[in-house]
Amino acid sequence: MPFSDRLGATLHKAIRSIGSGSKRVATTIKRAARTIKCRLQTTDWDRLLRTTRIRITDQLRATLAWIKAHPYLTALLVACGVVAVVVPLAYGSVLGAAGFAAVGPVAGSWAAGTQAAIGSVAAGSVFAVLQSAAMGGYGVALFVAVVPALAAVVAGVVAGVAALLAWL
Repeated sequence: MPFSDRLGATLHKAIRSIGSGSKRVATTIKRAARTIKCRLQTTDWDRLLRTTRIRITDQLRATLAWIKAHPYLTALLVACGVVAVVVPLAYGSVLGAAGFAAVGPVAGSWAAGTQAAIGSVAAGSVFAVLQSAAMGGYGVALFVAVVPALAAVVAGVVAGVAALLAWL
């Protein structure tokens, strides 16, 4: 029986025996600890590390070969990842730089000039959503949920299509 199965069975016995008294629990846990200690002492750590290093190196080589063979797909996947991570972190700074503030457009900013040109801002318009995000309203969802989710969907579709094409 593999180590993980024996360990799982031993821990399962320990959990079952909780109702039977603490002496049985202690005995079962001691037995599990001995099993773990024995397994740790008999493991060929040098061989395990060598094997792990070889597998990681092989995987890195395969990944680099795929990247070289598919530079545009790689760029698109990286861009999606960057968008998914950076947009939720940086949207406040970008909106602030454009002049959107928690109290409304900052006088003399791009946002103020745009609002002056638009006149009455329609609810649900791009400007209204951006101002809402700056104020912590419903527009925040666009930057912290919708944009990252769309980036993840695009990355997933691209990766799926690439995998399907490789399989065909």
